[in-house]
Amino acid sequence: MPRPRPFDFQINNHGARIEVTRTPLHSACLTDDEVDNQIDNLKRELDSLAAEMKQAIIKQREKPPFGKHNA
Repeated sequence: MPRPRPFDFQINNHGARIEVTRTPLHSACLTDDEVDNQIDNLKRELDSLAAEMKQAIIKQREKPPFGKHNA
């Protein structure tokens, strides 16, 4: 079973916002390398989320403001 993502986003007419979906965000760290690894993982998660958010914003912008319009 895949691990839940630490971040997700919600989008509506006012825009998109990031939400934290799990806490703690990563496992406990005892070394500098573990800290760096965990932070790098979170950065990759946020970069991936940013790409998804940008696509969702584009789709939101293309939607008609009041439902479907008949041409």
